Amino acid sequence: MKAIFSRIFPTLYQPSSRRDELETLLAVSDADKADFDHHEGALLRNILGLRDLNASDVMIPRADIVSVGMSESFSEIIEQMTAANHSRLPVRRDTLDDIAGIIHIKDVFAHLHEGKSPEVSTLLRP
Repeated sequence: MKAIFSRIFPTLYQPSSRRDELETLLAVSDADKADFDHHEGALLRNILGLRDLNASDVMIPRADIVSVGMSESFSEIIEQMTAANHSRLPVRRDTLDDIAGIIHIKDVFAHLHEGKSPEVSTLLRP
């Protein structure tokens, strides 16, 4: 309803916030299929829905965190990434409290394609 009145009487409608303005724009684009394509609209709706989430809703329990150690071999890293089915894994120094960085599957694939077995430290991202 808000979307209809805002189009008929644009000077009378003053959105109370940027959030309201975006929600109205999304509603209008759903009706007209003009401003956003389906994927952009879905992305923006998901972003607006983040307000309803707490950090605890998306946290992984510490016992379930999959990580690799600095001393592990390249083949062990590949095995762990395959088993965990993750694109990124944290790399720990001694304990899970001491994270050195992350390893991304893209970097692993690049070295695997070249037939190299690099040290973990060369694969680290901050």
